[in-house]
Amino acid sequence: MAVHLRYCPACREEYQPHMVTCIECGTALKDMLEDQPPEYDEPKGQEPLLPPGDYRPIAGGVEAATASRIMRLFKRAGMPLKVESHGYTMLLSAREEDVAAAVAILQREGVLPEPPEGSATAVAAEGGPCPACGTEVGAGIEQCPECGLQLSAEDEPCVKCGAVLAATDEDCPACGQRRY
Repeated sequence: MAVHLRYCPACREEYQPHMVTCIECGTALKDMLEDQPPEYDEPKGQEPLLPPGDYRPIAGGVEAATASRIMRLFKRAGMPLKVESHGYTMLLSAREEDVAAAVAILQREGVLPEPPEGSATAVAAEGGPCPACGTEVGAGIEQCPECGLQLSAEDEPCVKCGAVLAATDEDCPACGQRRY
C-alpha cells in the first residue's frame, strides 16, 4: 500500500497529512506518494543580506537595543553593518573599507570611547592599545590589525576648503564640511 506524504513545494519541508498550509511560508501543501520525487518550486533569488567584502570587528559587548539603533544609523549612512550574537551581547563588524567611518560613528554615538587627543598618533609612534578596540599594537604600526583604525595622522585634505583633516575628524575644523 502506497503512503501519501504532504510537503511544501517552497520550503521543501514534510508535513503531517492533516496540514494544508506551510507554517513557515504559508504556501499550500502538495501531496505525493512515498516512492515519487517531490515537485519543488524554483528557489526564489534572494538578495544577500550583506554585500560581499571583508568584515572586521569594530565593537563587541554591545546591547541588543544599542545594536538596533546603530544599525539604523549605518543604513542611513549607506554602510553595511554585520551584527552577530556573541553570548548575551552583539558583535558589530564593518567592511574593511568602512572601518574608519564606522568607528567614528560608534565614537560619536558613545558606543566606543573617544580617544584622548593625540592618542592615535602616539599609539602609532610608541605602540600600545588601539583606542578603538583595545588590541595591543606595536610601535610603528599605522593601522590596527584587528579593527583597521588608522593610527597615524593622514594628510587628507577637506574636499571643500583643502584644510588638513586629522584621522579622527568627522567634520572639517576649518569650514565644518562633513568628511564622510
